[in-house]
Amino acid sequence: MPLLPARLAGRWLPALLVAVMLAGCGSSGAPAPPPEDAALASSARLARLSFEQQRPEQAATLYRQALTQAQQRDDLPAIADLGWNLAVVLLRLDRPAEAAATAQATRDEVTRRGGTPQPQLLLVQAAAFYRTGYIGSARTLAGEVVGNPQAPAEARGRAAFIDGLIAADQNDRSGIAAALAQMDALAEEPLPALVPDRSELAGRLALLNGDPVAASSAFLAAADGRRTVLDYPGMARALAGAAGAAESLGNAGKAADMWLRAGRTAQIGGQTVVAREWLTRARDVAGQAGATDVALEATARLRVLGAEPGSSQPSRVPAGSG
Repeated sequence: MPLLPARLAGRWLPALLVAVMLAGCGSSGAPAPPPEDAALASSARLARLSFEQQRPEQAATLYRQALTQAQQRDDLPAIADLGWNLAVVLLRLDRPAEAAATAQATRDEVTRRGGTPQPQLLLVQAAAFYRTGYIGSARTLAGEVVGNPQAPAEARGRAAFIDGLIAADQNDRSGIAAALAQMDALAEEPLPALVPDRSELAGRLALLNGDPVAASSAFLAAADGRRTVLDYPGMARALAGAAGAAESLGNAGKAADMWLRAGRTAQIGGQTVVAREWLTRARDVAGQAGATDVALEATARLRVLGAEPGSSQPSRVPAGSG
């Protein structure tokens, strides 16, 4: 840098000294933090707010934008965090294949650059694999998280929940019981975030044990818990479980109402596959029960979804929302 002319040095020197002094000020004497990438921070903040406000499509767009900005900045911690967040949002949007691919790409970059992927990233990929039918891969990743003593307790509990769902799909009562035991062993008191998960698995186990009354109670408790934390896809899934329990009890009217509520929530949330399944079930069961109002609403919603007329079988409770 060229020296300032002598006649200007006196004019600029005080300002330069003030700048240097201010840069070094601080109670700890630590250097000032590097400048924040305002565009990246803004995109990430808006994405998080959109997700919290139940606007997952907008959140996905903003998280993609933030991830691109993090890649431009070559900021590995930001890439890892935003890749995980984007995968979570895609899972909420019922796009598990995209969620799995996003999680894998993020894991690959972290590993390639000498880092260790966070357990939460493995967890969301395990959930995505489960939702896409790659059960072996889902179980492997969930097992890695459950067996990692450094992983947060909540992540380990959610991984055990995925194990339990896999076991339930396979009518494996001992597998569900083992998953419940793993969740219970994480803390002296149940972790609040895992209470709905535990209730849902208890409902699945009760159904397999031939106790639809206990199953209904457990599923409704899970639905209430998921509603409280704004997990509406999970709430819909629990309502579908309660609908199946009501059918087992021979209460077609109650079952039709719950199938409708589950399908309606799924439809509004953009989960079109399960929405069609549950609304079709609501229409069919309502017809058997003479619940005309339920049948009419279910039929109207199916028409919006472009679903073809036809009957369905009771739903297999789908995977968790992550």
